[in-house]
Amino acid sequence: MRSVYVFPMRRREDLEKKSPYINHLTKYLSERFKVINYGRKPKLGVMDIFFNSRKADIFMFNWAENKTGIQGWVLWLSIHWLKLNSKKIVWTHHNVHPHKANSFVCRLLMDTIKDKSDKIIIHTQESKKHFTSREIGKMLYFFHPLFDRDPLFLEDQDVPKTTDILVWGRVRKSKGVDDFLQFMKERKLFEKYRVRVVGKFEEGTFPGYLREYSHDNLLLEDRFVTEEELNALHREAKFVFFPYTGSSVLNSGALISSIPRMTPIIGPRVGAFKELSDRKLIFSYDVMDDLENYLESAQAVSPEENKAKVRAFFGEYTWSKFSEFLSHNL
Repeated sequence: MRSVYVFPMRRREDLEKKSPYINHLTKYLSERFKVINYGRKPKLGVMDIFFNSRKADIFMFNWAENKTGIQGWVLWLSIHWLKLNSKKIVWTHHNVHPHKANSFVCRLLMDTIKDKSDKIIIHTQESKKHFTSREIGKMLYFFHPLFDRDPLFLEDQDVPKTTDILVWGRVRKSKGVDDFLQFMKERKLFEKYRVRVVGKFEEGTFPGYLREYSHDNLLLEDRFVTEEELNALHREAKFVFFPYTGSSVLNSGALISSIPRMTPIIGPRVGAFKELSDRKLIFSYDVMDDLENYLESAQAVSPEENKAKVRAFFGEYTWSKFSEFLSHNL
């Protein structure tokens, strides 16, 4: 059995709550590989890679390009060290560019890991737009699997719809919530649609949202949401809306969490949103001006037909099948 080192890593008790992607990845990789650092938080940060360079055959990196400062430079050296020692480097492309795009270290890390990776995993075909032909030749495509749930798909949705548009998840500038609310306010669409925004707002920003967008048809809630409450929020909503405007949008954990809850989704025509829209699994928009007409026309779509398509597509892209796919291709 080949051994794998997964980056980044948390303590096992923190993985499920704080890192669902890494939690699922390591859990299912363990069926076919030996994950040498599973559930073990490194005591010395990225220096842990050096200490384990002889113990693993494959090093899998996620969000490595977001490291800054000394940690970023050590990670850059680690990647070169692994190549010198003939280790296989696998990098998953999660974002178009680093979260801190103006950081020299982050940009250097992204360029380096693109170049030094033996394989690049992409979770949407839209990733290919951001790579050279040489880099595309190293790519392995597997759409982002749905996170484990029991049952996987939420079926009992025959409840009164108390919300027209649900926006949920962390609220920060790259999520585009302020642009969306400003659009709704300027077009006086709060007179027509009931909107609910629930999620943790950036520190200190929530009072400003309350002052700026106060309306009887708008409910703003600054709090975390449990899995069980997410089910109820989706059941009560006509649509889930993702107003993302950040230039690094490629995929979304909130999108992957919303899909199995079977409420119609509307998102920007970029990244995984575009791919799923092209497959007729969700709805997409090009500019915010389209939203009102789009909401009206989307109501004519058959929910049951859409649910069947979603089940069929994601039946092919499960975490277990992802682990099997990696075992054959790494």
